[in-house]
Amino acid sequence: MNSNNNNVYKKKRMKTLVWFCPRGSYTVEAAIIMPLVMSFMVVCIFVIQFCVLKAGVQRALDRTSTELACVSDDSEEEINVLLAGLLCDGYIMAEDIPKKYIVGDLAGINYLGSELDGNYIHLKASYYVRFPLQIFGLKLLPVIQTSDARKWVGYDPSEGIDSTQYVYVTEYGEVYHLNRSCTYLNPSVKAVELGDISSMRNSDGSRYMPCSHCHSRSRAGNRVYITDYGEVYHASLGCSGLKRTIYRKTLDQVQGMACCSKCGG
Repeated sequence: MNSNNNNVYKKKRMKTLVWFCPRGSYTVEAAIIMPLVMSFMVVCIFVIQFCVLKAGVQRALDRTSTELACVSDDSEEEINVLLAGLLCDGYIMAEDIPKKYIVGDLAGINYLGSELDGNYIHLKASYYVRFPLQIFGLKLLPVIQTSDARKWVGYDPSEGIDSTQYVYVTEYGEVYHLNRSCTYLNPSVKAVELGDISSMRNSDGSRYMPCSHCHSRSRAGNRVYITDYGEVYHASLGCSGLKRTIYRKTLDQVQGMACCSKCGG
């Protein structure tokens, strides 16, 4: 009797297990995962192709700007942007790159931002790349590439002249300096005996007073440190009062500060 009950229980259990066996789960998982895997592969291939495309366009831009720089001359008529674009398109056509991703092919490349006047050539190519998948609404990817070259026009004395006047200041200084080598910015530190400091004077004839930063600290021996144009003596050679952090600023940035009496005249 018990054996019959066990057999019936086992059959019911097997039926239950078979009934709840997720036979279709693999199909569902494949239907979800496979599109994701395929999309990932498409994006990876597109990224590689996009890098190849940009590299080819950049080579064409660099070659065009270099060639225009060689043939440009003050005595010749300036090459306009249209001719520069046609020359660059020819070099892009010679490149083995996936031009199919460019919206409008070569006609979709815009060179209107280029500048060919003066001594420099600035080529600018802007175009749109067609994205293979629409992710978060992204369908077109804007791309801007540039290339610069100097024309072979020889030395130009007026080139590179900066009319901005620069001055030099310290972190806690109250005056600005016209000369970077001013002695106030580059103090000459001397070591003297503390007992002699009362009889010593700086270059302006003033007495040396103890430094408020390092005088209260312990020091080894009776040696202190002074500068010719300083007004205090220092107990430590590493005192921040002996260091100069110098900043270069424009004259407009130091409005309200007085000019150094030594290097400013």
